[in-house]
Amino acid sequence: MSAFVQPLLWGESGPSERHPELILEGGTSIVVVSFRKAPASLLAALQRKLSPADGGAQVVKDSPAAKEVEQGAAAYRARDLAAAERHFHSATELDPSNLFGFMYLGNALFYQQRYQEAIAPYERARQLDTSSKTLTEDFRRVLTDQLGMSYGMSGNLQKAKATFEDGIRQDPDYALFHYNLACAYAEMGDLDKTLLALKDALQRRDNVLKGESFPDPREDSSFQRYLLNDRFRQLLKQYGY
Repeated sequence: MSAFVQPLLWGESGPSERHPELILEGGTSIVVVSFRKAPASLLAALQRKLSPADGGAQVVKDSPAAKEVEQGAAAYRARDLAAAERHFHSATELDPSNLFGFMYLGNALFYQQRYQEAIAPYERARQLDTSSKTLTEDFRRVLTDQLGMSYGMSGNLQKAKATFEDGIRQDPDYALFHYNLACAYAEMGDLDKTLLALKDALQRRDNVLKGESFPDPREDSSFQRYLLNDRFRQLLKQYGY
């Protein structure tokens, strides 16, 4: 499975400066952890390849939608993101329940830095899961993170905040929802709420996905404005930073 997923995500045979994702495989699941720091740096990007076994949208083999997905994957591997976008878009039109197609349509747009446009397919993927309740907890966390990043990178911090708050309501112990919320507040310039959300994240820092590391706040561009702030530094020191 990973032999297919790795070139699809990286667009080449291995990770690079542009795509330094760590791909972890276990059974029928693929977990991808990205260490790339986005300019707004709301969160560490996470992606995952879906399969019917772990709650992904099923596509009938050799169906027109499946063929479009295959062609989209080939274009993605060749770094032709525009062509990948066209094929994934076609797949989702042919099969409006194709969660995989919507996810990678979002990815193709995201990696073209068309963050605003990536929101709609990511939202559709989330909507499909809301109605079907088929995604695993891990992938639901990933999807929320991807959607939040898309909002944040498009400059809609209020929607990014709301996305992470919704994630916390449904999954209150996942550390990165709190961390990402802290990043959003930091980008808004709200120190008090940044510290509250970051403290919640630090208290849960061991509750992350398998193979995922809790970020070092000192290296996150969202918090750069607070690195010399006494309250911020005191909080980090309290947790060993």
